[in-house]
Amino acid sequence: MYVSCLPTTHCSRPDTSAESACRSPPAALAGDERIEAERIDLLFRNGRASDLFVLVAALLFVVLLEAEIAPEIRFAWLAFMLIGGGARLALVVWRQRSPDSASSARWALRYTLATAWLGVGWACLIIGTAGDLALSPLTILAVLGVCALAVPLLASHRFALYLHTLPALAAMACSLLLAGDPASLLLVVLVALFGLLLLHSGAIFNALLLNSLRQRREHETMAGELNAQRDIAKDLARQLRDEAEQRRAAEGVLAAQRANLEAVVAQHTRELTLSKEFAEAARRAQSRLLADMSYELRRPMNDILSMSELALCRATDAAQIEELNEAMHESRHLLELIDDIVDWSQIEAEHLTLANVDFRLGELVEQLGALLAARARENRVVLRIDADPVVSDCRLRGDPQRLGQILSTLTGNAVRFSRHRSVSVGVGVGEESAQSVRLRCAVADVGIGVPLDESGRCLTGFGQANASLPRRYHGAELGLAMCTRLVGLMNGEIGVASRPDDEASIFWFTVRLPRSVQTASEPGGPVRALARDALMAQHRGRVILLAEDEPLNQIVCREILEDAGLSVAIAPDGESALRMAGAAKYDLILMDVRMPKLDGLAATRAIRQLPAMARVPIVAVTASAFAGDRQRCLAAGMNDFVAKPLVPGVLCATILAWLDRPCG
Repeated sequence: MYVSCLPTTHCSRPDTSAESACRSPPAALAGDERIEAERIDLLFRNGRASDLFVLVAALLFVVLLEAEIAPEIRFAWLAFMLIGGGARLALVVWRQRSPDSASSARWALRYTLATAWLGVGWACLIIGTAGDLALSPLTILAVLGVCALAVPLLASHRFALYLHTLPALAAMACSLLLAGDPASLLLVVLVALFGLLLLHSGAIFNALLLNSLRQRREHETMAGELNAQRDIAKDLARQLRDEAEQRRAAEGVLAAQRANLEAVVAQHTRELTLSKEFAEAARRAQSRLLADMSYELRRPMNDILSMSELALCRATDAAQIEELNEAMHESRHLLELIDDIVDWSQIEAEHLTLANVDFRLGELVEQLGALLAARARENRVVLRIDADPVVSDCRLRGDPQRLGQILSTLTGNAVRFSRHRSVSVGVGVGEESAQSVRLRCAVADVGIGVPLDESGRCLTGFGQANASLPRRYHGAELGLAMCTRLVGLMNGEIGVASRPDDEASIFWFTVRLPRSVQTASEPGGPVRALARDALMAQHRGRVILLAEDEPLNQIVCREILEDAGLSVAIAPDGESALRMAGAAKYDLILMDVRMPKLDGLAATRAIRQLPAMARVPIVAVTASAFAGDRQRCLAAGMNDFVAKPLVPGVLCATILAWLDRPCG
């Protein structure tokens, strides 16, 4: 019956039913206020049982005390007790139906006043039975029992417990003191001890109740936190599941995209590979086409120049000599134009590579003067070449052919546009170091001049700077653009300075070239003009094997060599050359590169395999104009390279250089 007075300590979730919501304190309260509200709630929760007990006890006392107390007093006291018990029961019902109609303190005050009313009623019962000594012990025990039973019911509110028990105990002590006998005094002492014990028990019970309420509150808080954490954990688990599903879906999408990307990359790789193969094939086809075109264009020009050279050597009539010189001049101009077109095509296709050989700068300048002296005389122009003293013995490493081409083009243009005045060529060395030399070349002339706004275009475009000039100054105008590209390939600079007022122009360029690591001179022998005489004096009767398939070239080359006192054996193709080289001993072999049955490169490789031909000089003779042809000839085992058309002085000088070298 009284077990419900103590709150149950557990960690389960709070009851959310409607009845529990009516009895529980508001959730807005916190800390001690919440515990106080639960104490009041517990007080009212135990109120029903307490009120029923009071009503039953009052009825029992009325029945038991029927003979000792007058009826009017008994019924008056019963009515008094019924009013108090009914008031408390009404408060319990009222609070249950309207828990928010008043604060917890006000509800506690109301219940305490009703409980004090009952305490006064029990005191009146003691006072009313004080005259009957026989019944006083029974009354005392009954009242003490009621007070003892009130402790667990009212312990949640000690003030109500005090108002319920103290009036009855005080009335009982006073009644016993008035009796005055020793037994009554002893009972007074016992009643006092019982009261103290009762109050102490109430205090202990109240402390236990408070501690239980606090623990319950803590457990509910922990349970709430655990429930919240559990909900959070559930949310996290759900999020993790969702993320895992999303990740699996994303991985599936990524796998599909990766597979698609790999397929696309593989397709693009195949397309790029095919494109690269097509580009390489096109490049090789273009190179072959350029080589074939160059060869087919240069071959008839070489024949014309060679035959003109032979005719000029035999001519005695002045008019005939002049006509042959003019024909050779125009043929050389056409050959230069063909070379420029081929070179420009190579540069545009990025196929042109520069040679990297050792040369002497002074020899290059001497060749330039010898090459352009005749053209200057024809144009009645004074050509002056000024070179620094260090230029004569300056040995560098680079492409002397392209460097000479730049100087020849700039000087040739100056001679062509000079209007019968003068042209100055300056070659000097600028910055020097132990590893490299900065070469500066300038060509100055007084001619048609270059307007300031046209100076840039004349170096990069085709055509004359002044397009209004008559075609007296004819030419394809590839030269300056070619020079600009070649200087760029050498990592140099080129420019023009002009004074239109006095028609003076200066074309200049600078390149930095490494120094040559060789100190000895290249095999070259005497000046080319004296090479024929040197061959005649030093090597008369030496046998030369000429491998050449063109009859005209055979005639020209035979005439040049026999005129220098040499003996010539002719092989019309590569197989014949290989057979003749194995059958007889030759001092030097002139090998055409393009021949039927077996080309010159393959024939040279085969000849080098012969025991007695490992040291015999082999000189390539070809009309091909590509810079890579020289490297291919040297790689095949040849020693030198002579380009067609054959110039007697160049051919004799080359043969003399290799015949002068010891064979061992």
